[in-house]
Amino acid sequence: MDNSLDHIIATQNGDILILEIIASDLNDFDLAHATANEIEKSISNWHTNKVILSLKSVVFVTSVGLILFARLITYVKQSGAQLVLCDAAERIAKVLKISRMVKTEMGPIDQRLLLKTDRDAALSELA
Repeated sequence: MDNSLDHIIATQNGDILILEIIASDLNDFDLAHATANEIEKSISNWHTNKVILSLKSVVFVTSVGLILFARLITYVKQSGAQLVLCDAAERIAKVLKISRMVKTEMGPIDQRLLLKTDRDAALSELA
């Protein structure tokens, strides 16, 4: 497995893959795509369908940065992976909610990612 990652940190907790975005600003087209590529590659390489994506380092997201989340929605739908976002700063959570990229409770299948307040809540969701 290739562990050379420039935009995320990958760890594992049991059968759950935990990814953390390194960038503080998601405001660049190339960065958004490169980060999405690394996330998709990591999920595929780790052979798991339970994934947590921590946003604790992210402090700024522009409309271009939202490309990352749009790609993840498509990837999750196509791959069948369960992906839960967590650790988003209030400002980032608000942008994701306003843009309708996330939901905060599990419910009927739709085109959004699940957002939990912290890693423990995300782990509980996937347990």
